[in-house]
Amino acid sequence: MDRFVWFDASIEAKPVLHSQSCVRLYDGNQKKTAFDKGQAVITTHDVVWTDHSRPTYVIALPLRYIIQIDKDSGSLTKSPKIVLHLSPKDSSSSSSSSSSNDVIKSGPVGSSLYSFVRLSFTDGGHENFYERLNEAVMKKKWLQQPQLQPPQESSIVNKASRMGIGGIERSLEMRRQERDTTISTAFEDLSNLMVKAQEMVTISKNLSNKLKDKQDNVTDDETLQFKQYLMSLGIQDPITKETHGSGDSYYKSLAKQTCEFLEPILKDCGGVMTLTEAYCRVNRARGMELLSPEDLDQACMLFDWLNLSIKMKEFEDGVKVVQLRSCDEAVLALQTEQIVTENGCLTAEQLADIIGLSVVLAKERAQTAEKLGKLCRDESIEGVKFYPNLFASRTN
Repeated sequence: MDRFVWFDASIEAKPVLHSQSCVRLYDGNQKKTAFDKGQAVITTHDVVWTDHSRPTYVIALPLRYIIQIDKDSGSLTKSPKIVLHLSPKDSSSSSSSSSSNDVIKSGPVGSSLYSFVRLSFTDGGHENFYERLNEAVMKKKWLQQPQLQPPQESSIVNKASRMGIGGIERSLEMRRQERDTTISTAFEDLSNLMVKAQEMVTISKNLSNKLKDKQDNVTDDETLQFKQYLMSLGIQDPITKETHGSGDSYYKSLAKQTCEFLEPILKDCGGVMTLTEAYCRVNRARGMELLSPEDLDQACMLFDWLNLSIKMKEFEDGVKVVQLRSCDEAVLALQTEQIVTENGCLTAEQLADIIGLSVVLAKERAQTAEKLGKLCRDESIEGVKFYPNLFASRTN
């Protein structure tokens, strides 16, 4: 035990290789020990033992003293043990031949009659401890002297520059510059994407014109499919407040462009759609130049005033729609009456499936036909069903 020295972990921090609790230390063949129930830790340089009841009571055995390691598996009445055979103690423990970190001062035992110590493992773990200790002794890390590099002048300058309020200001400025660089790069990528989008829209216009020239050689299915592709590509040169201001000129131009975009779509979907659906389609086509709901609503209000081919209508229940001006309510009512007559009776959901509109628009269409005397309704626990108005037909 006279090879153990007092250990200060705050001064002699070494890489930890393994740790095991509930370990006793015996000096040679002694049956009693003052070193009971401690934590044994293997580092690259020492075996460190800490008393559980006195955490400040820490001793260490430098690995350079260990010349042989034996293992005793124990029995039913004896705990497994590891025997460490030690070389003679240095005549000058703090001499330059040993590492300056191996010995801080003398140990808990001044002299001993034995050249070995035993570690008793009352809670198991001796197998792993034995393997890790053997590895540490064979590697002899304590012979490798750390190379201390003098601090570079640049690091000293950097540390000095980070001190005080001036250092904080410089740090904030550097972060701001990094953010500006990141944002600029992102917007460059976005600008490139928008340029490519404009090129695609231009190509779509050219293809559309060529399609009109060769209309006789193209089937209806191919024409419809190609129109869908073109509409998904977007609006060329969308009207914005940056280019047209924020007054009447902006809303008039926006109304004309919106009408030009929605007209072919309305022709393909029955001549009417909700303002909500129109808003989604317009913004999808505009790409990055999105409209607010208020701006589109203001533009649609000008359809009638500008006498465009589309008008906006608001039903009694508050639903707003845009529809082709050529759509005559009387004609739509007659068509709806014909569909209901062919099927006997229809709900709004069933009518929506037949004419290919949303349930909201199908319901409004049926109610309009009802107001014009073409249909009548039956309300029951099954819901509302619309029937042909036989009273009006018999009267006529």
